[in-house]
Amino acid sequence: MSDHPTQLARPPAKANALLSVVAAALGLGVLVGAQPQRANLLLITLDTVRADHLGSYGDKAAATPVLDRLAREGVRFADATTHAPITGPAHAGILTGLYPARFGIRDNAATPLPPDAMTLAEVLKGAGYRTGGFIGAFILDRAYGFDQGFELFDSEFAGFDPRARLNAERPAAAVVERTIAWLKTLSPGQPFFAWVHLYDAHTPYTPPPPFDKAFRARPYDGEIAGVDRAIGSVIAALEERGLLDRTLIVAIGDHGEGLGEHGEDAHGVFLYDSVLRIPWAR
Repeated sequence: MSDHPTQLARPPAKANALLSVVAAALGLGVLVGAQPQRANLLLITLDTVRADHLGSYGDKAAATPVLDRLAREGVRFADATTHAPITGPAHAGILTGLYPARFGIRDNAATPLPPDAMTLAEVLKGAGYRTGGFIGAFILDRAYGFDQGFELFDSEFAGFDPRARLNAERPAAAVVERTIAWLKTLSPGQPFFAWVHLYDAHTPYTPPPPFDKAFRARPYDGEIAGVDRAIGSVIAALEERGLLDRTLIVAIGDHGEGLGEHGEDAHGVFLYDSVLRIPWAR
């Protein structure tokens, strides 16, 4: 984020955003290689967040000032499409830059990301970056290979029913709290890559206060508002430590949500824009 907004970029229709975000991140080393300090990378994945439910994508009733600022002061991609409308496969694409079917990953908590898959975290760790992953859902846990390349992989899920562990999640506030605590342990000048996964907009929709009351009739949007506030806490922590100007922030959705359109309440069945079109700002 900076004080001087840049022009919004509109890629070709249905641009492959998930491959492009990895390419942009990998290009980071080339872009900053001649500088004394390498830039940090903060990747925020917005689970189940529809692009058209953010202010920066035209929703005037949205309460998403942080994400809107990222889009306004950075680059907003107007037409980005996910690899798959389901969390596990979509994140496999985000973290590797390859289609998830290359690894046989077509569903959640089924086929793990194989050990020989090269992830963004592994590349950056090999380049001397500190790497930390902070996830909000059990379906992206170590058992499914998403910890590859992270020296710290924070995935503590306490108090859930073991019989329903695939539905275990933790709120954005808890994920962000662990993220900020890790950021405080880093030495000044040590480049880092942090992946923050926020699962709140996934069903069931239970917005945190005060968004539970403000969005009583639209709880899905209340969840997104809570996610936006949590992202603001991370950005504030970066600013307090003087790291914001040296950090590339990428916020990208993994897939959308049906919300009753085309006969689908959630996601994972149909392939309409409601679940395929994703927000992406950096």
